[in-house]
Amino acid sequence: MDYVPHSFDRFNLHLAAMAGDDEGVRRAFDMGADVNSLDGAGRTAVMCAVAGNQLVSLLGFVGTGNLHFHDSWQNIDASFLTPKRLNTIRLLLRHPDISLFTLNAPQSSMNGVIPLGMAAWLNLPDAVRILLEDSARAVAVDGMDAHGATALMCKDSYPNAAQCC
Repeated sequence: MDYVPHSFDRFNLHLAAMAGDDEGVRRAFDMGADVNSLDGAGRTAVMCAVAGNQLVSLLGFVGTGNLHFHDSWQNIDASFLTPKRLNTIRLLLRHPDISLFTLNAPQSSMNGVIPLGMAAWLNLPDAVRILLEDSARAVAVDGMDAHGATALMCKDSYPNAAQCC
């Protein structure tokens, strides 16, 4: 994935989140990074932490920068969900300024999926648990993505999860 830094990315919050670098996230916050900002592709740092680099490499970008979900969704290796990545997600969720929008809004650059739906779609139960437990109940368990699907629908209702996303 080509990444073009923007002025609002000067603290590298999204890059650290995408890499699951909890220390990088701490440094970015210490330097004044905004937990609610979007990166150049329109993603929140929470979505970057949940999806990681691997997802973006498996999925192709189409002309508008939106993700196009290929048949390779079945090949996603959840081993990227390391303790550091889980801690990265916790740090983002526990930031005192995190907004409901950041936690629950569909992200157009991720095909309208919400972070909880992405964690369910990727079959990351530890990430789902952290999103629900460490967000002070601010992540909506019944929140819908841009297609009207909830995280539970993404996980259970679609045996071919690519239909959901």
